[in-house]
Amino acid sequence: MKNTTKPVAIPVEPFPFIWHITRESWVWAVTAVAFVCLAVILEGVVQYVIKILVDTVSDILNQPGTSFRSAWFWAIMYPTLVFLCNWSRRGSGFAGMRWITGCESASYRVLFEHLTGHSARFFQSRFAGSLSNKISNASSGTEELLFTFLWSFLPTLATLATNLVLAFAAHPLVAAVSFGWMAVIIVINAFMVRPLSRLSFDSASSSSDLKGKIVDTSTNMSVVQQYSRIPYERKYVGGYIEGYRGKHLGAWRASEWVLVLNNFLIASFILSTVVTALMLLQQGRISIGSMVMVIFIIGGIHYSLTFLSMTATQAIQSYGQIKEGLAELLLPHEVVDVPDAPELKVQRGLIEFKEVRFAYNETPVIDKLSLSIAPAQKIGLVGRSGAGKSTLVSLLLRQYDLQQGEISIDGQPICGVTQASLRRSIAVVPQDVTLFHRSIADNIRYGRIEASDQELKEAARLALADDFIAQMPQGYETYVGERGIKLSGGQRQRIAIAR
Repeated sequence: MKNTTKPVAIPVEPFPFIWHITRESWVWAVTAVAFVCLAVILEGVVQYVIKILVDTVSDILNQPGTSFRSAWFWAIMYPTLVFLCNWSRRGSGFAGMRWITGCESASYRVLFEHLTGHSARFFQSRFAGSLSNKISNASSGTEELLFTFLWSFLPTLATLATNLVLAFAAHPLVAAVSFGWMAVIIVINAFMVRPLSRLSFDSASSSSDLKGKIVDTSTNMSVVQQYSRIPYERKYVGGYIEGYRGKHLGAWRASEWVLVLNNFLIASFILSTVVTALMLLQQGRISIGSMVMVIFIIGGIHYSLTFLSMTATQAIQSYGQIKEGLAELLLPHEVVDVPDAPELKVQRGLIEFKEVRFAYNETPVIDKLSLSIAPAQKIGLVGRSGAGKSTLVSLLLRQYDLQQGEISIDGQPICGVTQASLRRSIAVVPQDVTLFHRSIADNIRYGRIEASDQELKEAARLALADDFIAQMPQGYETYVGERGIKLSGGQRQRIAIAR
């Protein structure tokens, strides 16, 4: 069976990446956005109804004997519209939760699937804890950014647009002053995005490094205690803690200065708009109801701009987290299947190395090696440490690609078949056995997921592991600890043989 699966290119920039993972839940996204926009429009209508209500009551009071019927109509419309507005917000909540949780889970899935496709070289040069943190940062950052967009940016921008329309309804001059200041504030904040994004990226990168160091020390705590290096590790990791604090503080400080600048700009906007409205009222060019509406508009725009500047800093931090995670996780895969690669067909088991050359980072390890291993032949590889014995097995598993030469099984070059079929055909018991922090049964069954309980126990018996497994507290369901730390070295070897 050929591998006809074509990998889908995953965008490495945050916004295209979010668009990519939104495709699975686009209906919920559209619904949530529609409800938010409807709620904002209804809020604008509420403000206009208040203007009409004030003007109507003012006219009635100035004309004794006039019926209050029209005033009662607008008085009833006011709570009705507020009720509909709140229901629209709840609609955005129900739709938004489906969209955002769907995107977050899609982010975890897409990034983990891409991570598992990287070569051994990729994992050897990186901390497992750091990679895990990058996936978590990118996925949680996606959730936070979408949350900010849906319930902060979108309603704020829609509110600004609605208030501009209402300001124009009050008087074009009020709208012109409001629009001018809003444009100035938005443009200045837009110029701040790039430096703030860079600082947030550095902070997120430093955080990933720190968490990777903590995981590294925790994983090797037995060695730390054996050599009495606890004070050294505290100082070593402490350096990364201080480095992260400096990066985080720098990003936060820059955000605070942006907020200070925005406070001055917003205060200037309020002063200019109020003065303009009072002058128009004094000249009799707007009504009292329009003046009341302008005050509501100023309050709404003031709140929107203040909230926008605060949420913008949070959004930039989330953007930096996503960008930092994607930059490393979505590096191109080093070892990939050729298009339409067939599965390996093992008939005899003849293994051949032909003029094989391989180097680690330009350092030659194997140079022009030719070797033929006959079916069922037993061989031993002897050599000094670092001579390439383990590397030879890794090359056979195609954990790395060759710089030169060819490796074949039954005449089939391993670079031309699927990696999955190649590795399914080779059983390996490594010198340094690694087990999952799962049950003994799960670890043995990992060699053949579909194996029955009877087959699993038979494999354990053949590997001489059934006796010590029977003495475990929960037998085959006993958890072995991280990397199998609860088992002895010999027991881990037996589990690996059974697997």
